[in-house]
Amino acid sequence: MPIFTVVMRRSFGVAGNNYATPRSQVSSRVAWPAADVGGIPPEGGIEAAYKRQLAEAEDPRALRDELMARIESARGPVGPLSRFQIEEMIDPRDTRRIVCEWLETAWRLVTLPERLKPRVIQFRP
Repeated sequence: MPIFTVVMRRSFGVAGNNYATPRSQVSSRVAWPAADVGGIPPEGGIEAAYKRQLAEAEDPRALRDELMARIESARGPVGPLSRFQIEEMIDPRDTRRIVCEWLETAWRLVTLPERLKPRVIQFRP
């Protein structure tokens, strides 16, 4: 099943990676400049993902700040483009044209069943 994903706003972790897996040839994923993507949303995510480390740290606030800085460095649309398999950052005004171009390509592929393959399921970027 061809999937075209436009990340317009927020997309985090496993859920954000399941919308499209570009490695499956027919699928594509693009992002608008306002997209905010990453491994986990730092608001609340740090406490959930690093609960034990924060509890055991001598200075939990310093550790939390360090983790926040690391996550912030990989946030936004530019840093994670390749890390989260986002193929291109596009101008929102070009979305319709790009989707139409992709539809033509996808239609050519789905009308040739011998070229179709099962979608690779990926849970982690």
